[in-house]
Amino acid sequence: MIVEWLFKAFEWLFKGSNFIKLILIILVILFAIYVWPTPYRYMPDYLGGKTPFRIHRITGTGEIWFRGTGWTKLK
Repeated sequence: MIVEWLFKAFEWLFKGSNFIKLILIILVILFAIYVWPTPYRYMPDYLGGKTPFRIHRITGTGEIWFRGTGWTKLK
C-alpha cells in the first residue's frame, strides 16, 4: 500500500510542471532547515552542564532553564 502510494507520488512529481516542482523542492528544503530539527539549538554545557541552555536558530536569542520559572530569556 505504501509502496504504491510512493510510486504514484513520484509519478505525479515527474509529470507536473517545472515551476511546481521547484516550489515543492524549495519548501522541503526550507522545512528541513528551519522546522524539522527544531527552531532551537540546545547547548548542554552551560554552567558546567547542569543547566540547559538554548539558542534560537533564526533570531540568535538565548534562553536558560530554571526550575521555578521555566525558559528565561537572557539579556
